[in-house]
Amino acid sequence: LGADRWRLVRRSLVEVALLSLAGSLGAFVLARWVTGRLSGMRVATDAPVVFDVTADWRVFAFTLVAAVATTLLAGLLPALRTAAVAPHSVLAGGRTVTDRRQHRLRGALVVAQIAVSVLVLVAAGLFARSMRAAQSMELGFRTGNMLTAAFDLGMVRADSARRTTFQRELVERVQRLPGVRGAALADVIPFGYNNSSWRVFVDDPATEIPESGLSMFANTVTPNYFRVAGPALVRGRTFVEADNSAAPRVAVINEAMARRLWPTADPIGRSFRILETKTDYRVVGVAQDAKYMFLGEAPRPFFWRPLSQENRDGLFIEISTVGDPTALEQPLRTIVHDLEPDLPLFDMRTMAEHLRNGRAMLGVRVGAMFGGAFALLALALASVGVYGVVSYAVSNRTREIGIRIALGARMATVMRLVVGQGLVLAAIGVSMGAVVALGVTRVMATLLYGVRPRDPIAFGGAVLVLAIITFLASWLPARRAARLDPIRALRSE
Repeated sequence: LGADRWRLVRRSLVEVALLSLAGSLGAFVLARWVTGRLSGMRVATDAPVVFDVTADWRVFAFTLVAAVATTLLAGLLPALRTAAVAPHSVLAGGRTVTDRRQHRLRGALVVAQIAVSVLVLVAAGLFARSMRAAQSMELGFRTGNMLTAAFDLGMVRADSARRTTFQRELVERVQRLPGVRGAALADVIPFGYNNSSWRVFVDDPATEIPESGLSMFANTVTPNYFRVAGPALVRGRTFVEADNSAAPRVAVINEAMARRLWPTADPIGRSFRILETKTDYRVVGVAQDAKYMFLGEAPRPFFWRPLSQENRDGLFIEISTVGDPTALEQPLRTIVHDLEPDLPLFDMRTMAEHLRNGRAMLGVRVGAMFGGAFALLALALASVGVYGVVSYAVSNRTREIGIRIALGARMATVMRLVVGQGLVLAAIGVSMGAVVALGVTRVMATLLYGVRPRDPIAFGGAVLVLAIITFLASWLPARRAARLDPIRALRSE
């Protein structure tokens, strides 16, 4: 009818731009809602985590320009190809004429979507399984049926005698409560925020230690700490009541510290010095290695000192119980109030809550949360892409499908024909995504706990979920195609 090529291209680009603008405005409304929800979200943790993701007009302006530019570039090539089609070929062949190259390009884009979806789903599965494994991994100390609470005698200006009396009577009275296996005091608890490190030195020619010493973490505990909270003693002895301020300084070290300071000798009876205080400690026991700072940490040197030989105002009480540890919260408050009416208890929680809401699980929990959100987004994009390609293919093959039905093709045959196209795209995309994920997940190894980067369950789950999503996205247009009226299909051409 006389339309020139530029007019056809311009019309196609205007249509694409309008779709892009509509999508961008919809995204802006969705982004405002999502950022508002994220900014108001509070992760159940004792760390001050705040998600400050308020919407910014500059970010939206950049995203809008990028979205419009991308869609215009993506729409330019099809528009040029459409404008270059010879009119007689379209009029002669009907509207079912399809450019095989365009079809292959659409298929390649969907394959890329599916491949990226596999990668994101595998990452989300690894984080989810890592979080579950971290909750049940062996940490080297007691985690079940444990109640912890903190107090600071410095708040009531307790002198040395008053401090010692309070600490002794608190442990004795708590241990007499029904359902209590034992109670102990400690300067720090595993995965806490108030860890103290000391520079340790040994005067032994067989041990290579710099003159500035080795930095090691330590804890100050009561004699029954190892029986109540762990870790287990492997040789030697724990602290006793005779290890008081008038006795020589003693310490219990872990296996990693024994290997580091005396790799070929028995550490029991040997001494080390803390350079900051210029104090010597004789080793009386060796405890097993445990986790202290991070879930994935390698065994690190660690030692314990008796509370009776150190001055500590701020302490934790750790209580091992027979049943639910939260049932002892009120009795514990009552005992503390009777001993020191003006002394508050804080950070009272079970050890399980401390591990779940503290820094021990924070990284893996945030990773699982955002990994799951991105996985849902990837699934939505993959399903939309598969549905769009298969549905478009069905519309282009309307006459062919109508002829097949007119010649006796059954509904199941037509559905297999259409669904098969979507499953082929899924198979190619899943294979490519799995290969990429095998390489990328190795980088995540340091973020995972108790799960291998090539975990078969995470990979298998991602493949299964995408297979189901792809099948459903292909089944809808296949069902519509199988119900075509052959007469109407033929007349439409």
